Amino acid sequence: MKHDHFVVQSPDKPAQQLLLLFHGVGDNPVAMGEIGSWFAPLFPDALVVSVRWRGAER
Repeated sequence: MKHDHFVVQSPDKPAQQLLLLFHGVGDNPVAMGEIGSWFAPLFPDALVVSVRWRGAER
């Protein structure tokens, strides 16, 4: 299953920051979610999303 994005963290209040993660060739947004989970506690007011890069499908 291909995902266009994977939301790692969505704060209860309106987000004060936006952290977008882009993966490289051969990876996917869900796998990048693990890296996003490292950032989430450091930025508790941020919306953290891993985005699919369509160029990675080569």
